[in-house]
Amino acid sequence: RHVALDADRAVKVFDPSFFSGKDTPLRRFAREAKLLARLTHPNIVRFFDAGIAGKHPFIVTQYIAAPNLQTLVAKQGVLPESTVSTILETAALALHHAHENKVFHRDIKPSNLLWHEGHVTVLDLGAGVAVQETLTTRLTTGVLGTPGFIAPELFDDPTLATPGQDVYSLGITAHYLLTGKLPYPADARKYLLSADVSTELSDVILQCIRAPED
Repeated sequence: RHVALDADRAVKVFDPSFFSGKDTPLRRFAREAKLLARLTHPNIVRFFDAGIAGKHPFIVTQYIAAPNLQTLVAKQGVLPESTVSTILETAALALHHAHENKVFHRDIKPSNLLWHEGHVTVLDLGAGVAVQETLTTRLTTGVLGTPGFIAPELFDDPTLATPGQDVYSLGITAHYLLTGKLPYPADARKYLLSADVSTELSDVILQCIRAPED
């Protein structure tokens, strides 16, 4: 609770371990905080502040009392095609705005998308620094929490940051919301057909998860 403003806020505190005593991640964190402050989009959680308390970097954002899509699927099962179409379109618009401002999410998945009042809000755009610093170790040790959402090219180069990785992860997210499954790209069409997803939406999702060279 912000005492002076009498308003709820969400505070994300990063584990200090990924800094390893180096100042490069600190500079990157400061640079990313400035980039996040430029983002103004109705489908991106509003960013208010950033700083370091002791050795703990933190960001302060808008607080939204709503379930994320992972929780929603766990409770209700797969979502209707009309709902997923709305989620896909509005999340894509939000990511496009971020990409135009040189901000890449790199961790799009259902738990980072809130669903409330008929629209989606993208969370954790401020996690890019932490993701980049820890991704190499996670991929090497196989301790990635949701590996099915990560673009395959990140396994070869975890430092990549392009719109393509967010497009891929958004396509996999839409597939999961419709089918409840995380596919290998070669299996995606089969699962979408089994779930009776329209050709139009299936084609969009399959385009999202095509190989980078395509």
